Amino acid sequence: MVEKEVLSQKMAWPPNIDKKTFKWRWITITLGPLLFFIAFRQGEFLSACLSCAIGIIGGFLIDLIVVQKLGFYSYPKQEFLTKDYFRIVLPAWGVFGMTINLPWNWLVGTGIQFYSCIMLTVALIVFYELLNFKSVSWKYYVPKWIVILGWMPMIIAFRTTFLLLS
Repeated sequence: MVEKEVLSQKMAWPPNIDKKTFKWRWITITLGPLLFFIAFRQGEFLSACLSCAIGIIGGFLIDLIVVQKLGFYSYPKQEFLTKDYFRIVLPAWGVFGMTINLPWNWLVGTGIQFYSCIMLTVALIVFYELLNFKSVSWKYYVPKWIVILGWMPMIIAFRTTFLLLS
């Protein structure tokens, strides 16, 4: 019995992640292929690729400054610059980049630029922070009001970079 437990622990993927947390991460990661599919169907596949790249690069830079240098939050289950960080966190940042830019493009098509920003910001805060509440993928070391205030410049930076590069 003990040998089977040891063997199952060695074969477990991904390591250091409990099943509950892993399930919630897959909700976020699965959103990526769904957004790519929708973008492909609407002729915006290159926009999806650019958004994903901006998310990965921007997320890495945010983590480098805010996690590594300032210590505002951390990833307790995927330490910064580990294999799990590159396997899980960076793809999630790519999905985050797509969840900003692709829906914003679709909402802007309706002529509501200002409301697109507000609606997306609120929706993303609720979606990602609720997932984090369940999975504790990252842990904050600053007050919640600072966290909420930090979302708007982050979203504007991702969107502005997308507009400048597209």
